[in-house]
Amino acid sequence: VFAGKYYVSRMRLIIGGLYLCISGIVARQSFQDRPIYTEVNPGEDAILLCRIFEKSRNSDCIWQKDGKPIRLQPGKYEWDGIKESGDCSLRLISADIEYDDGKNWL
Repeated sequence: VFAGKYYVSRMRLIIGGLYLCISGIVARQSFQDRPIYTEVNPGEDAILLCRIFEKSRNSDCIWQKDGKPIRLQPGKYEWDGIKESGDCSLRLISADIEYDDGKNWL
């Protein structure tokens, strides 16, 4: 079943463009790499790319789920890049089909 943005099929977790990566904008900035369609089996890790071109020092990297900011949690959601350099990539650790299913992400 395809829900337009994410779907789960045969116990595979599909992760894609519904993840929202926001740079707290103080100055005009643009994305170098946006999150892309990603598949991962339950229990596997996924890296959601998000790179900001010439990220301002005064801006921050924010990921959202259901319109609310994701809180980084060691062992679950961690930075994969160096956000101060503009690499706001997020590592989703041990994907869970009940909790991390793409249908819940914005």
